[in-house]
Amino acid sequence: MKIHLELNDKIPLEKVYFDVWLNHFNNSIEEFFEGDIALLAKQRARSVATVMQIKIAQKNKL
Repeated sequence: MKIHLELNDKIPLEKVYFDVWLNHFNNSIEEFFEGDIALLAKQRARSVATVMQIKIAQKNKL
């Protein structure tokens, strides 16, 4: 997380970047995996992206 916060100081990490990353991630999962594990991986990726966006937004408010 620290590296992402430092990167955000140089280049703001906007929601669109997380959306693109999630899209690529989900497409890769769907191409190579299926079933409950694949669904769980996509859910966890969405959670990671959400938490990162929240922490970046909190830091930006300081």
